[in-house]
Amino acid sequence: MKEEKKRAKSMPDAAGGGGVEEVKRRAVKGGMWVLGLRFIERGFGVLRLIILARLLSPSDFGLMGIAMLMMGVLNTFSQTGFQAVLVSTIS
Repeated sequence: MKEEKKRAKSMPDAAGGGGVEEVKRRAVKGGMWVLGLRFIERGFGVLRLIILARLLSPSDFGLMGIAMLMMGVLNTFSQTGFQAVLVSTIS
């Protein structure tokens, strides 16, 4: 049993790199990059809203907020079926 675990850790992955530990390390590193980029994206979104709140009148800013809400809802509903169809078509 121990030999199988050692062998699994030392086996190269499909990309030609190290073993399972290397894949785990690369997955964690990639996940951290995605998390960091999402935080940066959210930060720029908040900054954009602050700038627009200063430039627009309250009624215009409210109208923009309603429009952004509707676009977000429509985007959510339009993407849910597309991804499932894409995966089933490729498979």
